[in-house]
This record gives sequence, C-alpha cells and structure tokens, in this order.
Amino acid sequence: MASETFVSQEVGVQVEALRYGEITPQLVEQWADLEQRSTESNAYLSPHFILAALRHLPPQGDPLFLPVWWRKDTTALLVGMGVFVERTAHRRFPFRHLAAYRCEHSYLTGILMDASCEELVARAYFEYFGSAPWHGVEFVNRVAGGVLDRLATASDNAVPLRWYEYEHSQRATLIPGACGEEYLAETLSAHRLKKLRAQQRKLAEQGSVEWRLSLGDEVLPAAVEDFLLLEDTGWRNEQGTSLRSRPGDADFFRDMVDSFRRDRRIFFTELLVNGKVLASTSNLISGRAGFAFKIGWDPEYGKFSPGILNELELVRCARKRLSHLDYIDSGAVADSFIDSLWGARTTLTSGVLVASRLARRLLPGMSWLRTLKRHLQRAN
Repeated sequence: MASETFVSQEVGVQVEALRYGEITPQLVEQWADLEQRSTESNAYLSPHFILAALRHLPPQGDPLFLPVWWRKDTTALLVGMGVFVERTAHRRFPFRHLAAYRCEHSYLTGILMDASCEELVARAYFEYFGSAPWHGVEFVNRVAGGVLDRLATASDNAVPLRWYEYEHSQRATLIPGACGEEYLAETLSAHRLKKLRAQQRKLAEQGSVEWRLSLGDEVLPAAVEDFLLLEDTGWRNEQGTSLRSRPGDADFFRDMVDSFRRDRRIFFTELLVNGKVLASTSNLISGRAGFAFKIGWDPEYGKFSPGILNELELVRCARKRLSHLDYIDSGAVADSFIDSLWGARTTLTSGVLVASRLARRLLPGMSWLRTLKRHLQRAN
C-alpha cells in the first residue's frame, strides 16, 4: 500500500499513506514544524531522529508514514504524523497489527498531533485504524493520559477502538524550573549529598574541574567524538552494545545529532578535569521538552562517579540554562541511578488500540489466562 488517501468524516481532514521513498523534502520540513507545535513533545518522532535511523540502522520493516492533512480552501496544513510498521502476531497481541515505529534507540512512541486540533487529528487516526485490515495498533512506552486515552474510553466514539494495556511504568523526569540547591536538599538524603560533595572535592584534587553545557551549534564535532569514545568504554564495550561497536550505529548518531544541531535542538553536558572529558551526556529537544538520550563516562575515574557528578551539575544549573524547557525525559528504566536525582515521574503505558471485534472478544479471556498462569507459577 502506498500513496493512498483516506478521507475522514472530519471536514477537510485526510489521512495519507506513504512509504519511505515517497517522503519529500517539503514534507520533512512540514513534519519538523509540526513536531514543534505538537500537543505531546517527542524527539523520537522527529524527522531528524526517524530518518537518520532509517538511513543507518537495520530495517524494522517497511515503514508506513501516515500524515494527516487539514485542507482549508486551497491550502493544506500538516496536523498529524505517525510512523508505523506492520507486525505479525506475538504473545501479547496474537493478531496481525500495526506497531508505532521504534528502533533500538527509541525510548518513547506515539503520534505527533497539532495542539490546536488534537482531538480532530486523533479522531481521524481512529477512523483510519478502524477501517484498515489490521486488528489493532501497538504502542510501546507511550505517555499515558493524552487524547488517545480519552477517545479510547469515550462512549461516543464513532469508531469503537479500545485501549488494551499490557504494561505500564514510571519514568524519572526533571523539571528545570524546580532545580537548584534547594531541590537537591529536598530530593537527596543528607548522607548521599555529603558523599557526592566529598567525591567532588576528591576529583578537584586531580586537577582543574570544569562543567559545561553546550546548546545547539555550540555542540562541536569534537564533543560528539568524545561522547562516542566514552560511551564505548566499560560494560557497553564488553557486551557489544555501544554505538561504536555496531555497524551503522555511530553513523546514525552523528547524522541524527547533526540534524538536531542545525535546528538548535540538542544539548550536551560534559564534566572535565584538566581539559579531559570524563563524562558526557547527549540530549535532544522537541517542542518545550528535553530528552536525555545516552550517557558515557571514563571508567578509569569510576571511584569519583563522574557520570553522577555530571548529572548533579545539570540539576544544579538546569533552572538557569534550560529554563525554556518544561521538563526533561530521562529515557531511563525504573530503578536507574537517575531515579534518585530526578524526582518527577511520567507514567508510560504499553499496549494496543484494539480495532477488530474478534480481538476485542478474545483479549479479555486471554488476559485472564495469563493472570491465572502467573498465579500458578508463583504458587509453585
């Protein structure tokens, strides 16, 4: 399926179905503009991220791009963008379905929707999904509580899609406007804060300590290469999971960073001693939100916890340097070291917008059987 158009019941709204080869520079420009006014910020849905991933990373299938257009008079405004791949049955959803695109470096999925007409856009997607041949649409790690959830539980929904959740979690989030020394005193125990300050003093004994935050075009190619070198050390290198250890991953990172940098939508933080970078973080910006991407640190200085000290300085300085951001998504799994430093939480949900009657009938029983199986396994 390619170059097909679905006309929504919403006046003037159309959902277009495109394949990768049909994505034009003009659409990419409109896509990037939509990202900045989307009701939910998401750097992992940015054209800067997705197109770099498609250029360099192993394919996840033939992506289906679903732009939503709102046509008024002779003009057409891009008001929605979703990228999906077709999937066969799996254990959690044993039916043919679409899945929101995510590569191995994606930490959040969803749909970009113009904040000025998000419900109109969401209804157009619901209509499209309900008329398509798939049994549902899967989202892994989507922010809970948005317009998709509201429509999925609304009794007046014209297309009866329902949200079937199979997992939810909490993710650490930082609110720059709330940061500073008082925040650290409230978030960390006195013992932990005292220990971190002691590590800072011991690190200062090694030489001149510097911390810097580089924003937009201040992120120089040397900082990108320093980051890749640090991220390639320690256990990531040993397990073969670092960006430099796998073909295409480092090129993806350089390409993606360069695209975000041209829009001044990226920042790095670095901790240095005598000019040597000991820890580095790469962070993306989408709309009014930041997204912590990956981190690296020098294991030779592990006793000083340079990675944690780097994050500590970010917490101290975020209110002053990143006041234009409403929040920063850590991208971290639960119980990560960042949990104790970043006190706010975002609720994520994983599941399927169920479209077919067959799936809606069978899923409750299958869910009950899985629950029974878990109880029996615990009992034994």
